Amino acid sequence: MIRTVLAIGLATFLAMPVRAEFIAPAGGNGGWLREIALGRFEIARGATRNERDVIAYQTRRLKLLVALYHDVYDGMCPITGPARGFSQQIDLVTRKALTGQETDRVAGEPLTIQVRQEYVDVFSDGWALAASPAELVLTMGPNVTALFEELAVASRDVIRANGCGSAGLELFERNLAEIVRGRPSLQRRGLERTEMERRCLDTGMAGLEARLGTPLDAACGCMARQMWEHLPEDWVARVEDRFVREEVLLSAALTPESWEGVRSCLR
Repeated sequence: MIRTVLAIGLATFLAMPVRAEFIAPAGGNGGWLREIALGRFEIARGATRNERDVIAYQTRRLKLLVALYHDVYDGMCPITGPARGFSQQIDLVTRKALTGQETDRVAGEPLTIQVRQEYVDVFSDGWALAASPAELVLTMGPNVTALFEELAVASRDVIRANGCGSAGLELFERNLAEIVRGRPSLQRRGLERTEMERRCLDTGMAGLEARLGTPLDAACGCMARQMWEHLPEDWVARVEDRFVREEVLLSAALTPESWEGVRSCLR
């Protein structure tokens, strides 16, 4: 009898969806990677001037991150599903600082990277960009080598923090790919719970659960949709990260639409 109960309990536990808890690595890029994983990253956020230049720079940076991330992933994690190999010889090139003129070239060893099939399209774009150092110097400045190292370290740190194949790491990978493809995040499309919805469930709607006329999970889903639909991205991040009663009420009151929307969720 005990074995039967334990077996039923284990089967029920295994059937539950895995909660994708993303762990942001320590360091300067941790906040940026967390924004990507939580579906809140907006390429042009904060740009007041030269928005087109900001978008172009950030897009190239994200493409390079994809290429370096999957390169690092191949070295740290097993790839068991369908994958495609990319081979390329990377030469060590020395250039003049001011003109970019090549002064020396040392042939490198051929490099092969295995990329999981679902990310081949976005990796290809980043890999092609990474293979054009002269173009990168012109478009992103002379410190491209330092940028490569920074993004490779960020990739290593995020994999170490979350673990190969974890739900949190998969959430980051999929959202990063969607950004590069020019699509909304999984959270924006309702394919993954938002951080706001999770915090709402964990805190009993920031202590407002007693006032609810509907089940908590329905109310939290409703409130998260209203906030994400009516609030600017910076306010969405603010209320998600500081999910207490005062912050929730203040954020809800930011616009008439968000206030009425959140009120409707409580009934």
